Amino acid sequence: MTPRKAPMITTDDVRRRIYEVVPAASFHMHKVLSLTEIVLTDTVATAAVDVGARTRLSLNPHFIEQHCMRDEHLLLLVMHELNHVILGHTRLFPRVTRAHNIAFDAIINATLAKQFKEPEFDGFFEALDPWTAFPSRLLRPPPAWRLN
Repeated sequence: MTPRKAPMITTDDVRRRIYEVVPAASFHMHKVLSLTEIVLTDTVATAAVDVGARTRLSLNPHFIEQHCMRDEHLLLLVMHELNHVILGHTRLFPRVTRAHNIAFDAIINATLAKQFKEPEFDGFFEALDPWTAFPSRLLRPPPAWRLN
């Protein structure tokens, strides 16, 4: 197996991009500013918000380099994670199951897809979750959904 190449992005690069792309005067910006830290780590597959004494947004740099080349896609990733906190998903259950997380993710992704309809946001959820697989089809808009 070939070792993964070290990412070229830095925490400061990602932090700057997040601050530039998250809408000001929103619940999301309030949450971003309340984060104790934003860290790049391989310990999460995509992204995660750890809540507790120190709230931290953990982002996988390889995932960002591969799937978030556009700032709009980075925004969707960050907004997705922040919505888990804003909607109280981190407080609903002492231990979140895979089924809980799929349900939460489906609701959040549908909300974000409806909120961000501009073409520059297209393709993020679709690239991550194929329509032909389950539960992936729950986590993305259906094909040609904007035509409906």
